[in-house]
Amino acid sequence: MNPSPRLTRRALVTGALWAAPTAAVSIAAPALAASTTSAPGLNGWVQVRSSCGFRSQTLEIDGRGTYPARGLWAEPASSSQRPTNARITVYFPASLGTLRWSAATGSSGWSVPEVDAAAPAISGYLAYTTRYTGDWTYDAVNRRQVAMGQPHFTTTFSTRSCVSVTAYALRSVQIGGTTYEFRRGPVTLASSSFRSSTAERGTGAQSDASSTASPQEQGVLEESSARV
Repeated sequence: MNPSPRLTRRALVTGALWAAPTAAVSIAAPALAASTTSAPGLNGWVQVRSSCGFRSQTLEIDGRGTYPARGLWAEPASSSQRPTNARITVYFPASLGTLRWSAATGSSGWSVPEVDAAAPAISGYLAYTTRYTGDWTYDAVNRRQVAMGQPHFTTTFSTRSCVSVTAYALRSVQIGGTTYEFRRGPVTLASSSFRSSTAERGTGAQSDASSTASPQEQGVLEESSARV
């Protein structure tokens, strides 16, 4: 039984920036999550999702979570080294048009992403940068300055069908007068090819409507995510 007539299927796929294509994107540290060490710079996780509904597609940048499993931090740093100029730039295809982002639940300390003409250019992509101006707290054990605020933004655009989206991420922060910067990508958020929720669950049943209409035409929500 579906909880809502407009939501007949929900799929969540996770992966790394360097993994095979998935149906969404995220932003993570250059080191693997399981590692006990990280490269110098702005580390941590920011998940990026792509979800498709009826004639619309939503992209989401979500850095919420509890430290140290989630969140963002600058390292290496001493207790007196307050990070400055922390920013995350996410690149999306210019073919999507200029995306208009809005702050979502739990977002704090980070500016709403805007087109950043000063960011390093990637041909065929528009750069959207969010900057951090919030407070930091010091983790003496790991020599990290942890950002107290977390980013969470969404943008929605009209589309007749869910489209694949490829993205890059650039992180930058200044610690003790030194600027650390690294780029990850590309990550491809692939459009879904599932036709019905009953077929996906392996029931063997398939409605007449699902055999002729796409998931988006049926009001299905397609969602997936990855990390970069």
